[in-house]
Amino acid sequence: MSLINFNERLTINEVARLIANVGTQRTVRVLSEPGCGKTSILKILAKLFPTHRPVYIDVPNTRDGDLFMRMPNRDTGKLEQYTTDLFDPTDPRPVIAMFDEFDKAPRSLKPLFTRALLERTIGDYKLPEGSMVFATSNNASDGVGDSLSALDGNRVITVQMSKPDVDTWCAWAAGAGITPITLTAVQMNPRCLASYTDGDSQRDNELIFNPVTNSKFFVSPRSLEAQDVVIRQRDVLGDHVTRVAIAGACGSAWASYISNFLKMADQLVNPKTIIADPMGVEFPTKPAVKWMTMFNLRDVIQTQDHMSNAVKYIQRAADRELESVFNKMVLNSDSTAAIAQMNEDIQKWMITNKNYTLLR
Repeated sequence: MSLINFNERLTINEVARLIANVGTQRTVRVLSEPGCGKTSILKILAKLFPTHRPVYIDVPNTRDGDLFMRMPNRDTGKLEQYTTDLFDPTDPRPVIAMFDEFDKAPRSLKPLFTRALLERTIGDYKLPEGSMVFATSNNASDGVGDSLSALDGNRVITVQMSKPDVDTWCAWAAGAGITPITLTAVQMNPRCLASYTDGDSQRDNELIFNPVTNSKFFVSPRSLEAQDVVIRQRDVLGDHVTRVAIAGACGSAWASYISNFLKMADQLVNPKTIIADPMGVEFPTKPAVKWMTMFNLRDVIQTQDHMSNAVKYIQRAADRELESVFNKMVLNSDSTAAIAQMNEDIQKWMITNKNYTLLR
């Protein structure tokens, strides 16, 4: 008999697929270490179900009055429930309700939230037919105050969500407008998205969250977005403020590391020049500049000719990893996916490098 490994993790897309298929009948409870992007599950589901109404509940900071209140009816002499507009009973659309940080709920309010998760009910108000409910929280081993009773845990489906791998995060981040500087820094240092749960191999990883070292400033998908805001304003902020602010988001080790990429930013090749003359324009020699230039290309691709010229330029690097990340980026970006899927040059690369693509 094979054993089930309860330490196995699902990707964010696998978690969303699970909720999409069972969330109307059972509550899925998603656990991960801090900053892994659990909140993005709601965004994914909202795209999958455009006729549903997404509702976000910040459990630790929510009180019963934020969901409903009971008011006296002078005619009947009874208390009647009035549900807030968060769960508007006049709106017939099914709801996708995310109870974020559920395990941190105050003890006095646990019955309220538990009933919502298990019975799809807010006080006396039953959510519309077809509504989906799921909960998120941190791993108990993270040491950030999350716990769930065995009784409640036995009534939900609990899964652990993994951090995104570097290529997956970069493909998403490129479409989300993250700067080429951050994208390149992450791509060239995959340790920044490792997990302390990977064991001894990450014991000395100074970049990531680790409950043993009680780290408060660390690299995560969430903090990478935060420091990227600072990077976009670096010309106004100046070097000193930029470095201190990045450290305040991701830790001093990351701030020191990414400062090297900030210094190389002025060496980037203009992406419009590349699209106009992919074979004649100068090609960078430094690996970091190659990656930053590649990430910079996505925003200027608007036609099939643009895409083909970008592919020709990338192929000059003779680096299959660089080409693979570029293809994944344009195939997964909303602004370029339709063009990339129909592009002959990308299709040829995918066929020629099929085994390499599968290994990635």
